[in-house]
Amino acid sequence: MAESAASRAPAGPVLPERMRAARLDARGRVEIAEMPVPRPGPGEALVRLRACGICSSDLLDWYVAGKARGGPFVFGHEPAGEIVAFGPGTQPPPGLEVGSRVFVHHHAPCMACAACRRGDYVHCPVWRRPGLIPGGMAEYAVVAPQVLQHDTLPLPEGAGWEVGVLVEPVACAVHALRRAGFEPGWRVAVIGAGFMGQALGLVARAWGAAERAVVDRLPGRLAWAARRWATLVIDTGDEGRPGAVAGGAGGGPGMEPAATADGHAGERAAGNRGGGTPAGTGRAGTGPGAVAAATGGGGGGRATPVPWLRPGPGADAQAVARMLEDRWGEGADLVLVTPAGEEPLRLGIACARPGGTVVMFAPTAPGCDPAIPGYDVFFREIRLVPSYSAGPGDTRDALALLAAGQVPAAELVTHRYPLADVATAYRQVKDPAALKVMVEL
Repeated sequence: MAESAASRAPAGPVLPERMRAARLDARGRVEIAEMPVPRPGPGEALVRLRACGICSSDLLDWYVAGKARGGPFVFGHEPAGEIVAFGPGTQPPPGLEVGSRVFVHHHAPCMACAACRRGDYVHCPVWRRPGLIPGGMAEYAVVAPQVLQHDTLPLPEGAGWEVGVLVEPVACAVHALRRAGFEPGWRVAVIGAGFMGQALGLVARAWGAAERAVVDRLPGRLAWAARRWATLVIDTGDEGRPGAVAGGAGGGPGMEPAATADGHAGERAAGNRGGGTPAGTGRAGTGPGAVAAATGGGGGGRATPVPWLRPGPGADAQAVARMLEDRWGEGADLVLVTPAGEEPLRLGIACARPGGTVVMFAPTAPGCDPAIPGYDVFFREIRLVPSYSAGPGDTRDALALLAAGQVPAAELVTHRYPLADVATAYRQVKDPAALKVMVEL
């Protein structure tokens, strides 16, 4: 008797019934919960997530409280994993199949509406719909049809999960430079040297920025930037000095300097795995004075001295701006402001040249409206450009930069934790020793 087509069809994957996921409540408390493994519907895919980064937005009180109005929610939107199943009738895009190792965006546009035709993908109504269910900090997640078709990307062969984890945040940096109208040869200043400040500086370098200044008060983060991408360091780190800039989430104290063989201060290595056990130790001079910085892409190349400047006592935003002008002849063509709030934004405006561009990279809380120096902005014709999230073109450019090593994923992921220690990982993000914290699922 002839075998039927149905009996010849390969059996689908055997999926578990339950999975673990990390949830946040309205007070920012993290818990591990068990929940059913979701099943993909028509047009969808199921991904076994293997790693997810923690974004600093997951620490914002107003953001978490808004997301948790309906109860604890699965957080995380920087995931990577492997496709394990497709829903009924799903036609995956070329290059994706069961077993593909992928980056998955948590949002994607329809590619057909008026916003998409303008290239304003983050304003597409479909983009606003959840694209990763229940979220990135879970062992399994369903990928919505628009995300599967337009922003699920196969990872390069041999790439670690950290490459996939960093696609979304690096894409946000790509989007910011694109929104600013960046051109090769520009002089760029980055305010704040947390993870996103480092990503912005690395992308600016890869795209041909002629000069790249970093402004922060944390010596370890400044040293990291000086070694990888910065050509000028402005250290505002004297605690209590007017005009000091808070860099990174929380604006906490800097990394504890450690003495090196040549007598300079050096940063403690931030590479931790599971429970905070150091994975290695590295040191670099943090000034004041010159710092040896790599000039090749991704941290390699010839070492050259990077000027390390400190404003004097009582210095304000204008003093920092004068340092740029003294070095470059005028202010920055582009200033990328990563901390939220009025003080960093005013500093960014002061550091821009006449006719320059200032990117507001981080949101303020609802109802918090920073005052800007309107007279100065008007007569110096400063362009203020907000930059929110990223679209499909940005993620592809980000993956290319990561694959080429121009954005060194393994170095930027400074701490790794298993899902069982996700609460510790969440707290680690607030530590100035951390750049990107990744949870392995």
